[in-house]
Amino acid sequence: VVQTPWPELDDVLNGGLLKGELVVVAARPGVGKSIIGLSCARAAAQLDIPTIVFSLEMPKEEVLARLVADTATVPLRHLIRHELDIDDHARVLRCADRIRDWPLAIHDTPSITVAEISAICRERVRRHNLGLVVIDQLNLITTTGPKNASRQEQVSTMSRQLTVLAKELGIPIVLLHQLNRGPEQRANNRPVMADLRETGQIEADAHKVLLLWRPEDEPGNLTVIVAKNRNGRTAEIPLSFSGHYARARSGDFERLM
Repeated sequence: VVQTPWPELDDVLNGGLLKGELVVVAARPGVGKSIIGLSCARAAAQLDIPTIVFSLEMPKEEVLARLVADTATVPLRHLIRHELDIDDHARVLRCADRIRDWPLAIHDTPSITVAEISAICRERVRRHNLGLVVIDQLNLITTTGPKNASRQEQVSTMSRQLTVLAKELGIPIVLLHQLNRGPEQRANNRPVMADLRETGQIEADAHKVLLLWRPEDEPGNLTVIVAKNRNGRTAEIPLSFSGHYARARSGDFERLM
C-alpha cells in the first residue's frame, strides 16, 4: 500500500493506493490535478518508495520547482522568478538536497506512447524496483494504432493498456485525466462521473476514480470526490488548496513532512 499525504483519503481508499490498481484523478483544467498527482509522488518518495512521474505537459524543471515550493513552503512564483529572501533561499537549498536523495524519477518527454511508458516502467522494476507511477496526463499521451480510430477508441485502448500494466507490475498507477466541459455547464462547477463517459472505458477500467472540485467562489477549498472505489465506499474529502505553494493539505499532513 502506498499512502497518500491525506489520512482521511487513505481511510476511504482502504489504506491508500493499492498494488495493481489504476487510480484516475480527473478534473477540469486549473483545478489541481497536477498538484494532487505530484503530492502523491512526493509522499511516496519521502517514504523511500521508488516513484516515476511522467510529466507530459510540464518540463522537468517546473515539476521540480513545484516540489521544492511545496516542501520548502516557498511561493512558487518567487522561486521561478528568483525573488527569494535569505531565509527562503536557505530553505530551498535544504529541500533541494533532500529531493535529490529521493527515489524519484521524472520523465518529461512530451510525445510518449503507452508502449514507451510500459517499457520504462518494466526496466525500472527490473533494475531498481518500483512502487508508484504517476502519469500527467492521459489526454497528452501519443496514440498509436489504426489511423481511422476515433479519439474515444484511442483513449479507451490506452486506459485498458494502463490497467493491464498496473496489474502486471503489481503497483498503483495514478492517471491524471481532463474531464469534458460538463462541470462548466453547471452553476456550481461540480463534476460527476458522467463527465468521464465520452472517454469510453476509463470509468470501467479504473479501480478508483477521484473527481476534483474547487468552487469558483471558494478557490481555497478543494474537495476530492471519491466517485468510484472498488471494494470500498464513496466519500468526499475536503482539503485546503494553496496554488501559490503548489499544495493541497489536510489537517494531518505533518506525518509526511
